[in-house]
Amino acid sequence: MDQNLLEKYNAPAPRYTSYPTVHHFQPGATGDTYSGWLAGIAGLETLSLCFHIPFCAAMCWCCGCHTKVVKRYDPITNYAALLSR
Repeated sequence: MDQNLLEKYNAPAPRYTSYPTVHHFQPGATGDTYSGWLAGIAGLETLSLCFHIPFCAAMCWCCGCHTKVVKRYDPITNYAALLSR
């Protein structure tokens, strides 16, 4: 292993799999808090959404997500249909 690379990248990094991001989690944050943040987005502003699909064909060795390995595509299709409703 390259010791210089290990030292260069040995730093905390944000986790991209959760919204709100971890620094927003606090004891006083409620559903109303999150709704307020979303309501504060202007009508023409761009909003990016990320939906976690909690099903995978195989488990990644580095995965930190809540997921379940499935052998069929049906659970994914059903979950996507539910999200679109």
